[in-house]
Amino acid sequence: MVQKQKYTNTMTVAELIETLREFNPETRVVVDGYEGGYADVAVSETTPILLNVHHEWYYGEHDIPGLVTGRAAEGKKKVDAVILKRI
Repeated sequence: MVQKQKYTNTMTVAELIETLREFNPETRVVVDGYEGGYADVAVSETTPILLNVHHEWYYGEHDIPGLVTGRAAEGKKKVDAVILKRI
């Protein structure tokens, strides 16, 4: 069983591929469930996001432009991201 957590802050697609190469290619991929458990993954297309717009513990740090407006969006860096979603 591989139990590594190399990347603790940000991760690129190249880093994700490198990490996944350490696993058996037949291993199932899941994400945390909404309130518990685990859920299967659906891969979204590349989506632009604004970095570091939320600071509340219950939100992810980043969000989609247009969903964040005003002061929260001012001066924030926009990058493309691959979003792994729950099915």
